[in-house]
Amino acid sequence: MNNNYECRDCVRQGCIYRNAFRRLPVIEDSSGLCLGHIDAQQPELEANARIEKLIFNKEKFLGTDFGKALKKCVTDFDAALTACGKYYVGSDEYRLEQKNADVLFAQWQVYQAAMQQFYGLWLYFTRTDKYFGVCTEDETFWLFRTERVIT
Repeated sequence: MNNNYECRDCVRQGCIYRNAFRRLPVIEDSSGLCLGHIDAQQPELEANARIEKLIFNKEKFLGTDFGKALKKCVTDFDAALTACGKYYVGSDEYRLEQKNADVLFAQWQVYQAAMQQFYGLWLYFTRTDKYFGVCTEDETFWLFRTERVIT
């Protein structure tokens, strides 16, 4: 099988091999092709190649059950971390709040992995004295940001 392909007409958006001549190794269960060059005799694979990631719409996403649950998880996680600060380290109350925060952090990690898998977004939980929320690493994109009410 010849694995040398010119990626001039790759169907993958943002293909790093576009306009390049390259050879991909054939590995087990792989044709050695860029996903954009799968043969037309395999329509289901070709369709999968064209659907790289889901298109992300922030407003629609936050209106879904998944988006609402993610926001509630992050809000509760922030509240649990704040509650941990009210008690002495090692006290029974502190251990209870820390356990709650650990569970919520584990849930957040699942949401974070799902967002990366489905949308290709690496999102992070961030918190300061003024706000908390979910954003990209450089804070150029915010999924949501909640300002703290200082009393």
